[in-house]
Order: sequence, then C-alpha cells, then structure tokens
Amino acid sequence: MKKLLIASGVAVLAITSFVAAQSLNNTFNTNLSVGSTGDSVVVLQNWLISKGFSIPAIQSGAATPGYFGSQTQAAVAAYQRTVNLPSFGFFGPMTRAIVNAGGTVASATCPAGYTCTSNNAVVAPVCPLGYTCTANSGTVVTNPGTPITMDGTDGSVTVSLSSYASNTTIKKGETKDMVAVKLQATAGPVSVTRFDVRFNTRPWLYFDVITLKDSNGVVVATKNLNGSADATEITVGSDYLVRFEGINAVITPGTDRTLVVSGRVMSTTDKIVSGTDVSVIVSVPNSSIRTVNGKGYTDSIGLGTVATSGTSGRTMTLSASGSTANIVARVSPNSPSAGFVKISTNGETSGVVIGKFDFKSENRSSTINTLTFTLKQNNTGAPLASPGFSTLYKRLYISDEAGKTVQVDSVATSSVFSNLTFDLPQDVWKTLTLTADIADADDITPVTDLTNVPVASTTITVSTTNIVGIDSNFTTVTASGANVVTANDLTFLASAASLTPVTGYAPATSVLVDNGTSKAKQATIGFNFTFNNLGTTDLYIAKNPNTAFATSSTVGAAASSTLTQALTTASPGTRSGDSTTEWIIPSGTSRSFFYTGVLDNTATAGANHSTAITKVYFDDDTTGLNEFNIDFGLEAWQTPAVNIGI
Repeated sequence: MKKLLIASGVAVLAITSFVAAQSLNNTFNTNLSVGSTGDSVVVLQNWLISKGFSIPAIQSGAATPGYFGSQTQAAVAAYQRTVNLPSFGFFGPMTRAIVNAGGTVASATCPAGYTCTSNNAVVAPVCPLGYTCTANSGTVVTNPGTPITMDGTDGSVTVSLSSYASNTTIKKGETKDMVAVKLQATAGPVSVTRFDVRFNTRPWLYFDVITLKDSNGVVVATKNLNGSADATEITVGSDYLVRFEGINAVITPGTDRTLVVSGRVMSTTDKIVSGTDVSVIVSVPNSSIRTVNGKGYTDSIGLGTVATSGTSGRTMTLSASGSTANIVARVSPNSPSAGFVKISTNGETSGVVIGKFDFKSENRSSTINTLTFTLKQNNTGAPLASPGFSTLYKRLYISDEAGKTVQVDSVATSSVFSNLTFDLPQDVWKTLTLTADIADADDITPVTDLTNVPVASTTITVSTTNIVGIDSNFTTVTASGANVVTANDLTFLASAASLTPVTGYAPATSVLVDNGTSKAKQATIGFNFTFNNLGTTDLYIAKNPNTAFATSSTVGAAASSTLTQALTTASPGTRSGDSTTEWIIPSGTSRSFFYTGVLDNTATAGANHSTAITKVYFDDDTTGLNEFNIDFGLEAWQTPAVNIGI
C-alpha cells in the first residue's frame, strides 16, 4: 500500500512538473478540439484565462480543467479573432504556431518617417516543427474580411446568376467583369471560403490576372496566371479551373452580396489576332463555391452541372479589334484661369504657365512621341497678328509631373514638340504642362504705356496628326474624338490687376429687394469688390459707373428691366491722386469699391429679373479711362433672379 502511495505521488509530481514546464514554454505539439482531454488541454485553458479569454465553468470552480468543451472552444475562437485567424475554435497548426511563437502576430517596424497601418491581411503563421508551409499558388487575398463567429447558427446560402456581369467583348489589354453570382443567406451568416471559376479553354493563354471582388468594388482576392501551373485541367482542351483559396466573404441574412469575377486580357498574346475573335465561356458550376456556417458545417454550391456552357456562366468575346492604344485629352482642372500675367520691362519673364493638359491612354499603355500645339488669339482660332507669337514667346517647354522637360526654341503658330518620351499608363490621366519664357515688355509691339498684349491661348486638336506615339505593343496610337482642347486666355501686361469679391456682401449674398407695389416695381442691387494693382504703374477707375462698368440685365418673357441710378463709391473714400472724374489705385496697392443700382421693371407682366457686371474698365492714365478691362472671373457677379413685376 505504501508503495502504491509513493508511486501515485511520483505520478502526480510528474504530471505537475509536465504542466508547469509546458505552461512555462507555452509549447503545443498536438491539435486540440471539442472532446480533447489531458494535460495539454489544462495548459491551454490556463493560458487562455491568463490572457483574458473567459472559460466560466473553470473560473467559477464548477468544472475541472482538462476537458475541451464548448466554453473552451468559444475562448479559442475569441483569441483567433484577435490574431486574424479563422475563428472556428479549432486549436490547430495555425493557432498553435502563433501561440508557440509568443501568442501574438508580430507587428512590422516602420522605417523612419513612415506610419504603418494594418491592411487587415492574414499574417502567415510560423510553421510548427515538423511541417512545411507552402503558399497557395498565385492567390493573393486582398481583403479577407472579418471571420464569422461560431455562434451555433445553422445558416445556409443560395446562389443565382447575376445580371451585374453579362456577355461582353474584352479587347486585348482590357480588364472587364466576366461573370457574377448573387448569394443570399438564411438562418445565420455564412462565409465563402473558396471560390472556383471554370473556363472552356486554357485561361493562361489569354488572361494574366483573374480577380474576385464584390459589386461594390471591394477586391476579395486576385489570381496571377503565369502558366499552366496556376490552373487545374479538368478535361483536356475543354475544362479548366482557377481557384481562389483562403478567402472569407461573409454573406449576412437580409443583405444579398454579389461576387464578381473579372479578367485582364493580356495585351501581347498572339492567341487573339485581328479579324478573328475568340469565344470563352466563364462559368461557376455546381460545387464551385465552398461555404461554412456558424456551426462549422461546410457546403459546396454552384450554378449548374455543365461547366463548359453558358448555362452556368457567361460567354466572353476576346477581340484584337480596337485594342490599339487610343489617346484622349482635356484641359487639366489645374490649368491657369483666364487672367492677366505680369511681365517684366527689365528682361524676359521665365516659366510662365500657359496651360495644363491631361492625356489618357485607353485600351493599353502608350508613349507620346510628338505633340503639336496651335497658338491662338482670343480664342478665335486666328493667329496673333502683332506682335506675333515668335516675338511674344521666346521659348516653349512641355513637362510632366516628374519634371521631364522638352524645349522648343522656334515658336510658331503651330509649335511642334518631337522626340518625346512621355509614358501614359493605361486609363490614368497624366498632366503635361506647357510653359513659356515671355519677351521683355519693351520689345513687344504694339507698345503702350501699359504694354497691353492681345490675349493669347493654346489649343491642341486631338487627332493622329497632332498626337503621335506608340503603345505597349509597339503599334502607332490613335487619337480619337477630333475635339479641340483649349486652355484659358491669358493677357500679358507690364502692369497687371486683379479683382477680389468681398465676402459677406456681394456677390456672395447680393439679393434683389422688392421696393414697390405698382407696375414699376424696383429692386436694389449691390456689388462689393477689391481692385488690386499688381504692377509698378498707377491705375485709374472712372467715378462714373457707366464708364467704369459694363452691365447686363436679364428678364423673363414679355418683360424688360432697366438698370438706373447706378452709383460707385470707394474705400478709402479719398486718396491723393483722386480727381472729380477718377479714383487712383497706386502701384502695388488695393482699393475697395461699392457698386449699387436700382433695377426697374417696365413690363406689364411679372418676370424674374437679374443683373450682372460683365466688365470692369481701368486705365494707366486719365484719358478715356477704359483702355483696359477685366471681363473674366465675373461669373459670380450676378444677382439672384427675383420676380419684381407681380
């Protein structure tokens, strides 16, 4: 009896030592799941509780550690969610590897000057001793999503062919949606963990990337097709499978989710030639979609029994026609607004931005080799008669966002930039900036005291004559649309001016006020602005509003209106240099002006009335007072339309 007691004591000591050692090392070498028992379960339960994952029965003393039950499964699942693992509650190789390595996924150390943000990707685990980990071939899970909880719900999912993607034509170099399925869950959430798509021909001969996403554009995973190893041959020559593994696309009851398969056709494949289209069936037949529900039960579903016909998918037409790169153009939103450009009387003015133009290459990427710009006057299409562009522009430059610049020294009405190497990615707008060195103001004719050079603009007509290049397949690009893209007019002055509307009065909140009760009703209007003299020459504005401003009034049908009793005042009210007929704005200063008037209704029927300032006149001397004007940037200088005739 004594020997038995001693032996039992030794056994207890051995078990206690094993548990203590394993607790110290947190090393697990076997898989654990519901029904498992033994010392490893004790160690796991103690470890989970120490990390804050509750196992109520053990913590309350109602149960003895050592049995892997539903509460332990729930604690394991809770831990798995914190380390971005599938939360099934199964303590297997992936979970063991992370626990054995310290219990958490190591975060990346960011280099100096950078902030690291999680991309929610599943971090590859450290392989346990005795295992070799191999990545799924070609599959990149972009958005694994949040794993479903093993909440015991017995959800199921149904699948149907979606009209989101229909039969279509895909050109070489293009990416398009090919087939889509609508998934609907009942009774509980269901996760799609694997998705197969089938082709009736060898997909790697035509596609280089297959993407799985949802109808909101969220990419679930991508598959790179580098060769035959990235697809599975089901039937030689007629049935091939491309698989997305390790995904987690959750379908929630009451919220349908559409999963879309898109493909990028290779731009250089010799399997698609001009004049001969290729028909490809892309399908999702039975057993193509693997799911798991809240009980951990798996299922496989799909659209039909035949993988190589359109009954379970869509038919794509792969075409070489039109796959040559096509270049389109527009004026960049960042191109300079119409206005004055101050130039020097002491030499050239360098680096003046004339216009910014955006170019995009459709179908495939390309390289621009030649651009021809047409220089025009006042947006009329006529060349600048005097002083002539060759005098005005000493040099022209074209440059991209990276600073690559090409110069033209011989400036003419049609200025040609050749030997260019501006690369255009497919379907991405790229901005090219046109700049110029402007001649000394004293060298430009006609010469006035202010040196007013006629407004000039720049145009590019989108055509294969003016835009020449090659695409990524070394084919000459097309440039379609025949549209004319014109930058804003610029006026070059030795002295320049600008207008700044004053916020809070006009035009921001200018209104028409109804002041009458008879047929000849009136409304008062007002504008408040600051005139900025940006040059070195004093400027003048007439005190007579009919000389200082051009206005227009608009009304509805069968009605008319007249702007009367106009008045202009200035702030400061007086300044040295003012006279009875003009206000002075000394060089390098600003002055505010207040324009008010009365809008009369002279019609027998009511109509909406409004008025606007269309030009602001100024001069560099007191003769005439309207040698120059600003007629751009005044779009907001119009009162809201108000009915003053009823």
